[in-house]
Amino acid sequence: MNALRPLGRVEDTFERLNRLATTWTIATVSCFEGALTVELLHRAMAIACARHPRLNCRIVGEPGRLHFATGGEVLLRVTPAREPEDWRAVVEAELNEPIAAELGLIRVHLVPGPASTGLTRLITVTHHAISDGLSCMHLHRDLLTCCGYLALGETPPVLAPLPALPPIEGLAPEHFGGLKYWLRGWWFLLKTGCVLLRHQPTGLPIEKYAPIKARRTGLLTRVLEADFTRTLVRRCRFEKTSVQAALSAALLIAVARRVDPVRERTVRLTGQSYLNLRRFLTPPLSNDHLAPLASASRHSYTVTPTTDFWELARQIKQDLEVTLQNGDLFTIVGVTWPMFKFLFLFPRQRAFSTSVSNVGRVEIPDRYGPFVLRQIGFASSHGLLNGVLAANVATFQDTMTINFNYSMPALSRQTIEVVADSAVAQLLVAVRESCLQTSG
Repeated sequence: MNALRPLGRVEDTFERLNRLATTWTIATVSCFEGALTVELLHRAMAIACARHPRLNCRIVGEPGRLHFATGGEVLLRVTPAREPEDWRAVVEAELNEPIAAELGLIRVHLVPGPASTGLTRLITVTHHAISDGLSCMHLHRDLLTCCGYLALGETPPVLAPLPALPPIEGLAPEHFGGLKYWLRGWWFLLKTGCVLLRHQPTGLPIEKYAPIKARRTGLLTRVLEADFTRTLVRRCRFEKTSVQAALSAALLIAVARRVDPVRERTVRLTGQSYLNLRRFLTPPLSNDHLAPLASASRHSYTVTPTTDFWELARQIKQDLEVTLQNGDLFTIVGVTWPMFKFLFLFPRQRAFSTSVSNVGRVEIPDRYGPFVLRQIGFASSHGLLNGVLAANVATFQDTMTINFNYSMPALSRQTIEVVADSAVAQLLVAVRESCLQTSG
């Protein structure tokens, strides 16, 4: 497959968003023990670029005529942290800095921590047109693998070059192509529009309106320790639901509690879940491929003062399974731009209430020569999505990292801290009660 091809529908949409919504990127952060030099990272990036063809590309042209071109640059930055938590400000700043796609599609930021911590953070910022959260985790594995060998003075193993993929629609199952696929897409749009008009999604109250170009992405991180994460996974299996659905339920209930703190009324919310498309493609693809291979499922829910956590989680899981069975995950691929265009036509409109992107258990090593990986997670540009609270979730070595993203100034950090803590509390209470019922 020629790497220098026109952008597919999703890729084209993401570059339009990159231009119109200031930025549309994914920031991935790995935290590891050990001091990494710029020279080693630069050499490792060269090896990674040889493996992942899109890292060598840039995007040129006008909307509707966008295509990948050669000559993409990799911008490498270094910002030593004076305090242990200084890296958080670096990540948030990177999420809000536009990526100049005509020059390159990735930035790399090395943040050595204070000597007292012995920790270093590696941040990559990739254009969403060439990546998703899961593939970025594996990109970090490739980089750390090379850095580990180089730090020991050894030659890194040859990383097999991956082919340049066609767009998602070129990998979708055959029966999602042609006129039937086109008609199905527009029917899906019409149906979604009718539901949106009939049931306007509520959500966290907008604290201050700003035009799209003036919005910024906020970032808040919460970490669930390994013991609790393992227990959560077990209880989700016992309750016949999934971790993805449980996270979505926790977020919906937390938002409903903020909307109706006295718990006197029914709150109708719309939750969106992102799902990995790789195993549904033809042929199925591994997690190594750097590409935007995810889609979304969106459903409305009513949260009442008596809503049962596990019942809501089971309902969410069932809705996700229906979406997978009826093929709507691929239908959305064809109408991505019209769905986002609605937000530019009606900038005060809330697209949905919450979203959860959970890549699950990140199956990569923790040791890379002298470097020991302690934590890895990702966050996404979110400024466009007015009033929406998003959770980007990754589990490594049984520790779950939840990065909450939100649009500022529509939502303040103080509000998100309260809601994020409420969502975590919902998980803690639900797991504890489930365990008590079993033991009782």
